[in-house]
Amino acid sequence: VIASEAVRSRFSQLASGLVVETHTEFLDRTQFPGKEHKDRFVRYLNDKYSDNKPDAVLAFGADSLEAAVSYRKVLSSNIPVVFCVNPPAGTAVNLEQDMAGIVSEIDVTKTVSLARRLQPNARNLLVVAGTAAFDRKGAQIAQAQLVDVEKELKTRYLVGLPDETLL
Repeated sequence: VIASEAVRSRFSQLASGLVVETHTEFLDRTQFPGKEHKDRFVRYLNDKYSDNKPDAVLAFGADSLEAAVSYRKVLSSNIPVVFCVNPPAGTAVNLEQDMAGIVSEIDVTKTVSLARRLQPNARNLLVVAGTAAFDRKGAQIAQAQLVDVEKELKTRYLVGLPDETLL
């Protein structure tokens, strides 16, 4: 939501005098992870925007990028796609001439470094992640990056727990 608002604000600044329309769509792949849902969603987008095709598609995340690319194919159109994804999804993107984006790196060690400056006497580190595939992947990335930190701080990982258990 924050990224969408920033994009909307920036477009409005750049396009003075022009009316900038933005539409936000959410895949909700956390609750509906199956291929059937993605296919329904792409059909829905195709129907929704059939008479008013967008000038560009902005995709935040690997699932969104995959849907955006599928959306282009369904429409038989080359709507430019701008994306922001985390690795390894970004490395698997087959860029076409009218696609551009950023592959943003996750660096958990910088977050831990900041936390240690704020809490220099801390001896324990707790890494919390949700149940979605994205969350689990993030926990795996954190665990790989925190190998050296684990030598200095007692580290526990709470991944995929129900809210009641986590609390």
